[in-house]
Amino acid sequence: MMSQEPITGVCIVEDKSRVPAGFEVISLTTDNYDADLWKDKKLRKKITRYLAFTRMKDAVRGDRVLGDLTVMKEDIPTPHGFTCITHTEDTKEVVLKKKCVIIRLVDRKDTNEAVMDIYITSGKSRSRPVESTARGWEIKDLALFLRYGPVVHSPSNGPTPADLPYQYPVRQNTIEYSNEPAPSAAVPVSSPLYHRPTLTRQSTMRSPEHKAHMSGIDGVPFILNPVLVAASNPDRISVPQLELKTREEILRLYEYDFSTERSVKRQAALTS
Repeated sequence: MMSQEPITGVCIVEDKSRVPAGFEVISLTTDNYDADLWKDKKLRKKITRYLAFTRMKDAVRGDRVLGDLTVMKEDIPTPHGFTCITHTEDTKEVVLKKKCVIIRLVDRKDTNEAVMDIYITSGKSRSRPVESTARGWEIKDLALFLRYGPVVHSPSNGPTPADLPYQYPVRQNTIEYSNEPAPSAAVPVSSPLYHRPTLTRQSTMRSPEHKAHMSGIDGVPFILNPVLVAASNPDRISVPQLELKTREEILRLYEYDFSTERSVKRQAALTS
């Protein structure tokens, strides 16, 4: 029976009999072959690496679930949000040669989907686990599959409005729409033509039964600044009179005597 609880932690062990409490070790592939991740038969000393996982919550990890798991080359930078499992949990030895097992844990409250099961198959298997997603797994002849499922969020433990010693204020929408023409910008607030709680909109808006959401500008009078109102009144605008000059007056006003420059030029020619 497939589990409906997400995986909350992953580790690698050298001895599959010494997995941490609450962890389940993957000792066999789906087709009953050894699920050893090392698989190096050239060494005289037998080295093994087994993947283990848990669905228990942990005080250190917090309420986090497994979002992804894969293997990558050790010379590639670890992607953002992922953590590399560098050493075995039981013997603190290096997990793999030239490769890294990386995982991504996310807060349960921030995701709606997580890894529910991890499957390892051998290269001899021609079938894939049901409802699983293949992940990049470049370890000998092993292949990795993950089964994702929905995350069940626990209900909030916060107080309900009925449990509080005070009542929440009832939020009412006082904005109404009208097809009447908008008042002039110069109409003062005290004028009977000005209605503070009613914002006038054009007739292309929705019908009055559709209430708008409250915003920070609700109830603010839409009137122009008095400075702009005064500037828009032609009687209050003072345009300075321009004094027109003739061509001769302009030439006399800006006439310049170059006699000094000419004298300096002649003196330079005599001394050269």
